[in-house]
Amino acid sequence: MKLTPIFYLALFSLTNLLSVAAAEPVPIAEQTSPFFILDRPAVESAVGFDTSLVMVEDLRLFRIEPHLEYMVNDKIGMLAAFPLTLLLPSSGRDAIFAHGAPDLGGFVIVTQRPDLDIIARGSLSLPLASGSAFLFPDDKLLVNINALSARIGDASLVLPDSLILRSGLSVIKRHGLLTFRVDGLIDAPLYESNMESLERPLGHISAGVAYGARGKTQFVGEVVNLFSFNADDTGLLHQISAGISQRVGNGTLRFGLSTLANTLLDDKGKVLTLSADFAAHY
Repeated sequence: MKLTPIFYLALFSLTNLLSVAAAEPVPIAEQTSPFFILDRPAVESAVGFDTSLVMVEDLRLFRIEPHLEYMVNDKIGMLAAFPLTLLLPSSGRDAIFAHGAPDLGGFVIVTQRPDLDIIARGSLSLPLASGSAFLFPDDKLLVNINALSARIGDASLVLPDSLILRSGLSVIKRHGLLTFRVDGLIDAPLYESNMESLERPLGHISAGVAYGARGKTQFVGEVVNLFSFNADDTGLLHQISAGISQRVGNGTLRFGLSTLANTLLDDKGKVLTLSADFAAHY
């Protein structure tokens, strides 16, 4: 596996965030995460709808991912997500609807301070995604794969006939007007499909930074790095995003524009995604 500078940048950010000293305290009420392509668990309960228009060469896909993060108490939360995708009709091509796998699990707030949160998460991606790995290429499976450009961190949610254990650790650090987040995750198959190239665990090392007053407007930059532990894979897949996050009453509205760099899927075409996410906090 060949490592790139973007991968090392995210790894360097993780090691520094774990050792950084405490900064000026920030009220707990302003600790909403402004990020939208990184992992979602934070310190607030939220229900949201992540919508994206994905443009892959001549394909146009509309993707919506309802998601829920519910704090059972001050330390423990539950999470759920379920991606849905529609390949929009065009000349000579009919519309195709596909759904990903439900992702169900929970998270634990390991550390919670006004300037620092550390969150451990675990979930199961159920073997219910559209399509069949045994009939590849399958139209619905290909729709889900192309829609990954919206959130490559959810790659495991497109695998049909596969049960995936997803586990990871997130660090959120606040300093002045800056908010940093770094995620490290591993998606490990418990029950494998027939897709040999995707049967090895997938790793994520991702990072984001937001600038602006928490609880108001923040400008956000993010990079998600996806790699396989399969020794035959020689590249990384990066999603690079820029956007804005605005707190609106008891909710957060996020807009972003993202693209991909490199690919594990041998698709050399240009990919562009417009995303909007609204999450209501309670």
